[in-house]
Amino acid sequence: MFERLEKKRKRTLFLSIFIWILAIMAAAGFFVYALSHDRSTLKTFRLFSLVCLLIGAVITKYLRDAYQESFRNTFYHEIFEDNTYQLSFDESGVFGAAEVKDWGVLPNVIYVFAKNTIQGSKDGLNFTVCELDVQGKERIEGPSAWFHGLYVICDLKQKTKGTIQIRTPENLHMEQHENLFSIWNVDLKQIKTGISWFDEAMHVYSDDEQLVKEVLNEENMKKLIHLHQKFHRQIWMGIVDGQVHAAINQPKSFFQPGLFSEVNEKTLGKQRKNIEELTILINEIIGNH
Repeated sequence: MFERLEKKRKRTLFLSIFIWILAIMAAAGFFVYALSHDRSTLKTFRLFSLVCLLIGAVITKYLRDAYQESFRNTFYHEIFEDNTYQLSFDESGVFGAAEVKDWGVLPNVIYVFAKNTIQGSKDGLNFTVCELDVQGKERIEGPSAWFHGLYVICDLKQKTKGTIQIRTPENLHMEQHENLFSIWNVDLKQIKTGISWFDEAMHVYSDDEQLVKEVLNEENMKKLIHLHQKFHRQIWMGIVDGQVHAAINQPKSFFQPGLFSEVNEKTLGKQRKNIEELTILINEIIGNH
């Protein structure tokens, strides 16, 4: 397994570097040629230079994607061959911008790019983990592509309808001061649970106070507090129609092997560790430790 993938990695890396060198040389050649001629041709040859770089980028992306697909098909088959979570892996995303906006857990959502989905089941409760990139309206600070991380959905034992949005102090600070379309723009009222240790750490918003009383029992409160302590300002949370939603903003990618990383037993171990981290997170949400 390792030898075949390692050969493909080396071949992909060599071809990618070679294509980029050709593209850069061609672009530079067109540009130098343009400078030695009259100004009327300068714009045309500058365009040729950009086209060369674009072609190089497209070809190398195709090569990299093909390698990553082979990597995942091989490694995830090995990882998922024997697991208690009934895990399955799909390179595509199972939801898009419309669903993420409707859930309302993440603020400032205009475009969503979803990929690399893991689905499974634990003690009869289903869960989905998907890698998301989110773009929103311009912020006062930072780029509009403000979120990259994991979006986790887990079934609760209670089968309910309705939405509860949960914000940490870090969430509220970011939404207020960085010009995000946020909880402040949504017609939900803040509801106090009456549990002081929870109300001090979390802000709960909903249009159904009875739903809050029904869903936010002490067990679920402890899970949410634990997630907040683990991820702090990186996490957004909510409960939508009997499912816990947790969006964890972090630059680390769980699914993209680098071309410069040798394929060996250590690489397989790293991918296994990523899956173990996900299953630990699922356990924390579902409550089975």
